[in-house]
Amino acid sequence: MTSSNLQRKVILTTTQDTIFKIFPIDSQYLNDKAKQSVPGQTQFDLLRQPIEVAEGKQDPSQPDDKSHYYITLTNPYKSRQSWYIFKGHVKWQQV
Repeated sequence: MTSSNLQRKVILTTTQDTIFKIFPIDSQYLNDKAKQSVPGQTQFDLLRQPIEVAEGKQDPSQPDDKSHYYITLTNPYKSRQSWYIFKGHVKWQQV
């Protein structure tokens, strides 16, 4: 198998304590079952690159801002494999 046939691994690292969410909205609007705390400097393997998504707006007059990533983890975290996470709290890279 040549190196061009190999898929590059995608690693996501939390840069500070943050929250995984089942919807891309401010965590204060989610009940405890819809969010999970994640410590800073935690690494996760992703199945693919994160997808940028706009936050679910509480005020429709506000412009969309692609402030969240939709991520799919290689291994589930707290029983879920897919989450939303605030972009400002993570970094990702292909290795």
